Amino acid sequence: MTEKGHEESDTQYGDEGPEISRIPYTTAASQFIYGMSSVRAALKAGRRRFYKLYIHDRALNRSIQETNDKTHNTTSTLLALARDKHLSPIYVDNSWLKTLDMMSEGRPHNGCVLEASPLPVYPSEFLRGVSRSFPYFQVDFTKQSAEDKMINGNDPRIKYNSHGWRFPLVLYLDGIKDEGNLGAIFRSAYYLGVDAIAVSKRATAPLSAIATKASSGAVEAIPVITVNNPINFISHSILQGWRVYAADVPPPPKDNFNVTSEHHWRALDPDNTSPLITCVRPNSGAVLGGHSPLAIQPTILMFGSEGSGFAPTLRARANYIVGIRGVRGDDILGVDSLNVSVAAALISMEFLKKPNKALATKGIRASRTPPQPPHMGGKDNLLF
Repeated sequence: MTEKGHEESDTQYGDEGPEISRIPYTTAASQFIYGMSSVRAALKAGRRRFYKLYIHDRALNRSIQETNDKTHNTTSTLLALARDKHLSPIYVDNSWLKTLDMMSEGRPHNGCVLEASPLPVYPSEFLRGVSRSFPYFQVDFTKQSAEDKMINGNDPRIKYNSHGWRFPLVLYLDGIKDEGNLGAIFRSAYYLGVDAIAVSKRATAPLSAIATKASSGAVEAIPVITVNNPINFISHSILQGWRVYAADVPPPPKDNFNVTSEHHWRALDPDNTSPLITCVRPNSGAVLGGHSPLAIQPTILMFGSEGSGFAPTLRARANYIVGIRGVRGDDILGVDSLNVSVAAALISMEFLKKPNKALATKGIRASRTPPQPPHMGGKDNLLF
């Protein structure tokens, strides 16, 4: 553990004296990550450039109290990560509290704020075809400025693990306004093993420090795909062999013994399907029994805004509708749906379940995408 007064010679200290009342930016694009868990996640992931780490006395006091608690020694772990990144902490006192509060936009920072570059993303036109022979899938990059290339790089590959049976799963978020919901979706997606998350740049909340904190740092680890033109992204990805599922309220099942004239929406689905998750064909309304999307094709799972859902033009592009039915059947309170972050977790978990052996074998036969050599960009080599 490194304590104030016993640091190495390159340790820095904040200015003493009058209260510091302005934010000291290293670059115009700097972002501030705050809170122990978020800062620790950013340092562990190592995807950003790190400029300054501010540590207040309260964090150091916590570190001293935690010295004998090996299961909860968060501050010491964070300082060790900073040393590994050749980042010298700047220790500050109470004269910096106002500045730290401004950096964290008035939200709890626990005496720990990290200044860093923006998170690298994959700005994409669409997703390219996938072969399970390769441990990655690829995006087709949009044109990037020189500054964006410095942050994002130009490698279109996103690593994923097929676990011997599945294709990639990408969530597409369109119109999620609440940064807390956005962060919660990232947290669940990372925990469950979703391979990447695509977000609409125009309609979805930014990946701010609030979203990072709500995700418990998961935003730092899961690949992020940014989308300028949702219709183009979805349409061209379908042409490349991806199948798109729109999360929406499912129609009432027609062959369900639980459904009565009084309880149209009460649900247990037909045999061989989840009792909660239902996949249907948008035109016929036919329920897909024993359906395991990832065993058959690479999959995009779309979620719309908390209130209005999808734009009709975007929903119309979906190959299937997937939804979660309530089982009460007596909705007297108007609670007719789940929070979008909860729905994303439940449906993702269902999609990521390994199917029985017969269905997995069927999925292998259904995949007709031939193995392709690594491709580093351009639109002249589309797989379909």
